[in-house]
Amino acid sequence: MRATEYFEKYDQPLMEVFRIGGEKAADVAGDFAGEFLREMGDICAMRHVTRMSGVNGVVKDQNNKWNKVVRLFTAKYGCSPIKQDGFKELFEKFESQFILTEEQDG
Repeated sequence: MRATEYFEKYDQPLMEVFRIGGEKAADVAGDFAGEFLREMGDICAMRHVTRMSGVNGVVKDQNNKWNKVVRLFTAKYGCSPIKQDGFKELFEKFESQFILTEEQDG
């Protein structure tokens, strides 16, 4: 999905819960982040990624897309409910699910 498509899909839900906060905010933010992570897994599979260098390239691409969504929110509202470079930080939390063995990484 393109950054503009993510923005269109999550614009209202993220801003609404950003204003309110609470558990619902965590759910919506989790859905947004989860889509990015699932898309990353799909891209890795589509590119037949077998090395961490390939995973790192996909992380960079996804983080750039994430940052574009941040810029779209900032342009429209003057602030963003998601953090710049937040995908990189998110990936670090879930990196163990993408870690390849040393033998695979060569």
